[in-house]
Amino acid sequence: MGKSNQTFTVMFFVKKNWRNDNGHGHVYQRITINGEQAAFSINRIVPLISWDVRKGLIKPKFKETEEVNSFIEVTYTNGSANITSESQEKYRDYGGIAVGAQAAAGTDFVLNDRFTLFGEIQADGITYSPKHGKYTEFKQNGTDLLGTRTVNQNEWNYMKVVDNSKRIPGDQPSEQIKHSYQFGNVGLVIGLKINL
Repeated sequence: MGKSNQTFTVMFFVKKNWRNDNGHGHVYQRITINGEQAAFSINRIVPLISWDVRKGLIKPKFKETEEVNSFIEVTYTNGSANITSESQEKYRDYGGIAVGAQAAAGTDFVLNDRFTLFGEIQADGITYSPKHGKYTEFKQNGTDLLGTRTVNQNEWNYMKVVDNSKRIPGDQPSEQIKHSYQFGNVGLVIGLKINL
């Protein structure tokens, strides 16, 4: 009788190279079965500095700690990680209002009666907190499954607090922790004024 060794491992990680301008990244789950790997997003976004690489959890004292760590622990407990297909997803955030500010400061430096050198520093920043999100593409092994999934699986609302014990019907969006995107720019303008 032949004997084969079966291996099965699950781990969670954050893709640091897929981070937003606010220093947050998506949490992914990786499943390895007999050396074959599949990874997919668990639909959670966390600050990169909060992630404990060794434990595969969020460090204590972060606002996302309880919600995300509880989700991961439930996943381990329920064995819901037995997904062996490769998932490809695209999503977009929408709703909400972008709030921004702009400032500038400058000075002149007189070279002589005819020429004046001037300089100006300009800075602007925008913060955007979306209210909703949804998948625009969801494939497994190249097969489009977006239309086969429930509203709860494809859409979500961003909330300040998420109650994991709350049961949300399949025809309603799920809930995720609210996050913000920050965009900024600093520029320098230097010129020469000529007095005719």
